Amino acid sequence: ALMRIAPHLVMSMPCVMPTYRPLFKSKLFIGVGLKFYDFIAFDRNKDLDEPQTIPPSSIITREHLDRLAPNLDRNAATGGACWTDGQAYNSERLTLSFVMSAINAGADIFNHMEKTAYLTEHGKISGVTAKDVLTGETLNLRVNAVIDCTGPWAGQDKHFSENTKDKGPEVMARAVNLVIRRRLSDCALGIGVRTGGGKSQRLLFVAPWRTGNIVGTWYYQETELPDKLTISESEISDCLSQINSAFPSLKLDHNDVSLIHVGMQPAHKGKGSNDEPEVWRHTRILYPGARSGQEGLYWVQGVKLTTARATAVEVVGRIAHYLNRKITPSKTHRTRLYGADFRDYQEYRKNCITRLADRLPEQVILRLLANYGSNT
Repeated sequence: ALMRIAPHLVMSMPCVMPTYRPLFKSKLFIGVGLKFYDFIAFDRNKDLDEPQTIPPSSIITREHLDRLAPNLDRNAATGGACWTDGQAYNSERLTLSFVMSAINAGADIFNHMEKTAYLTEHGKISGVTAKDVLTGETLNLRVNAVIDCTGPWAGQDKHFSENTKDKGPEVMARAVNLVIRRRLSDCALGIGVRTGGGKSQRLLFVAPWRTGNIVGTWYYQETELPDKLTISESEISDCLSQINSAFPSLKLDHNDVSLIHVGMQPAHKGKGSNDEPEVWRHTRILYPGARSGQEGLYWVQGVKLTTARATAVEVVGRIAHYLNRKITPSKTHRTRLYGADFRDYQEYRKNCITRLADRLPEQVILRLLANYGSNT
């Protein structure tokens, strides 16, 4: 849906998983799985612009894999299994596009506002007291229902711990991606890398992003939410060591890291003392109910940006049921977001390049379009 509603921000991206001789890693085994995916996603190209369409999965030769990722250690690889996914050029802009679209649809948006207390009336949650952290001003916001979308931070709310049977995440996972300046691959790769001094393996994803590559994701167990999200030098070294096990000829070091993405996700403890935490696979929508004294309050503990729109549809449906209101079916899966006010993105892009060519370099125009779309 994101490629459909924000084609300037989310583009199609070819992905490859190297194949090997053992059955469960073979072209046959992985290829059958991808064909099943093609079958269940038969309508994947509905309403997509022509350049965005997702082709069927395919199997590629080792020579083709060599061309896509010439620096990859391809020992024993027999080729690769190829499919297509989407990638956000700028995830922050994508989030902001949802916010701006909500404003255009009539929502009131407050920034730099902190919830300090819940308002109650007749045993129900009737709103929140909010504080402007820039001015110190407070105000009471009266509503029919409250949704706490702070994700892992919801478990830190005393109302959450006091009024839900679910005590929140068992642990938190500090999730880390590295952005590497050098180009590792011209397509996204799912590759096995050596960990623990070469004693075991794990799966890493490498995706081309702008002029470099994003690599990840690593998860580090946290029992509490830290005040600041950081990654240590030794952790960076360990991540680079794993990448180098797959791309040994590059000899990557700290100078090759241009950016680090760090975030928090709800998780379960790892099975072993040295194992990574297991991040939640599914979003949880929690409602304490009338007996808790918190009727009208919902907690949403999300896990992925890519499923946030569908989660929002489900939450709105639950609140409509709670308020005994009929609502029309959601159209957000096909309603263009803020910045996507064009019929055909590729045609719009060509027109912008022609119109602005005498004032700006083409690369600057393309970067502006990828961030701002029709608001360029």
